[in-house]
Amino acid sequence: MEIKKLSNGLSCVFVENTASDVVSIQIWIKCGSVYESEGEYGVSHFIEHLLFKGTRKHAIGEVARIIESIGGDLNAFTAKEYTCFYVTLPSVHFEKGMETLKELVFYPLFDGSEIEAEREVILEEIRRYQDIPCSVASDNYFELHFKGHPYSRPILGYEDIIKNIKRDEIVGYYKKFYTASNSILVVCGNVRPEEMLRTSNKLMSELLDKKHIDVNVADAELKSTPSSKNSEMDVKESIFEFGFPIPGLLHKDIPALDVLSIILGQGESSRLYKSLRLDKGIVTSISSYSYTPIYGGTFSVVFTLESGPKELTKRLNAIFEAINIEINTVKEGEFADSEIDKAKNILLSEKVYERETVDGYARKLGHLIATTGSVDFDNEYFKRLSSVSRTDVINVLNRYFNAKAVTLSSVVPNKSGHDSSEYLDILNTKMFKAVPLKKAKIKKDVSSRPHIESCCQFDKKFVVEKAGRVRAVVGAAQFVGHGGHLREAEQN
Repeated sequence: MEIKKLSNGLSCVFVENTASDVVSIQIWIKCGSVYESEGEYGVSHFIEHLLFKGTRKHAIGEVARIIESIGGDLNAFTAKEYTCFYVTLPSVHFEKGMETLKELVFYPLFDGSEIEAEREVILEEIRRYQDIPCSVASDNYFELHFKGHPYSRPILGYEDIIKNIKRDEIVGYYKKFYTASNSILVVCGNVRPEEMLRTSNKLMSELLDKKHIDVNVADAELKSTPSSKNSEMDVKESIFEFGFPIPGLLHKDIPALDVLSIILGQGESSRLYKSLRLDKGIVTSISSYSYTPIYGGTFSVVFTLESGPKELTKRLNAIFEAINIEINTVKEGEFADSEIDKAKNILLSEKVYERETVDGYARKLGHLIATTGSVDFDNEYFKRLSSVSRTDVINVLNRYFNAKAVTLSSVVPNKSGHDSSEYLDILNTKMFKAVPLKKAKIKKDVSSRPHIESCCQFDKKFVVEKAGRVRAVVGAAQFVGHGGHLREAEQN
């Protein structure tokens, strides 16, 4: 598979899939919240909304009506490093779908009255988001963990900026990034590749070859001091998230960190869930994830518990102590080879599941090109994954689980009577000490190999709403998985 370039610099990837008479057409713009400067935080997401408010040829809502009238779905989302617009429709309407999507993305009106109306929509979206406890906990965590880096900011931006940003600033930002050479066209479905190329040349070559302005984003600096933040809300269930800095997506340690995150806390058979939820019943939920975008990431553990203010610190002592036992068990190598195999199976299975639908496979390819610049990254990743050993898992745990770099975020019930420093003290007291382990007979079958048929999927939460267009959100929270193995918060 190769990335083709049109004469105007537009990158294109074409994949024929004859399993059904459906095609997905996606336009990815390398324009997300990491590229925003002071005074324009949230503008990438704002623009995504505004592109649905009329084009040179189509009135407001007409693009959605056209796509729906030919049996298609229209979606868009904004992430940290890109914005994506896509249609999935019967392949017989392939050309019409591409022409309509092109109009939406590259020929918006930016009508002043529509900007003001959508400004209020986004402000309300921000307020709703701030009322979701898990979103608050996550935003607080990212604010501290990535302090000083663009990853620390929410994709939605901030109320004061959205209230005051002017039309000419929005249009200027759009023109800087929405260029042919900064865009990616991905087509996947039951259309011949030569027809995909012919139609792309016919419809997309008119886009001007404007050179976009490169914005350099530095790697996130690895923290050297602990930090914590606590928010009180009207909740019955407390949320805690703690974690450590890890490298970005291209680093050689990422496959081992992904394996570790699954062993520790993904699924009901993971160590943390079995111990703290099923056996001890001291949490209502617990999971771990490795979030690995390009410029630096985090390895995090998230748990929830129900507790009154008086019992909260006592419960936290027990929880962090139990987590520490499981972490030390892995450090000592007291885990089965089957746990490594299961983790590899889950990661391998994602590659299979992503190809089950044309839009899923196109989305994976678009993400890879927008972040790594290549469709070949998967091959290198899975090559490294296949060689991940027990020693590799232990080494990355020891390398990155550092008390001096820990971040802790919490959301607790109102009037709980404790601040974040108290919770951080409990974490440090219970989490970073050696514990005597009961030696168990662990099966270490070095000849074992992963088998895809024994795997399972990650949970992915999707919310769909129709408001003049079909919109999809990958939950306030997170999805975890390779590529996006990323916990990638995406905003529609």
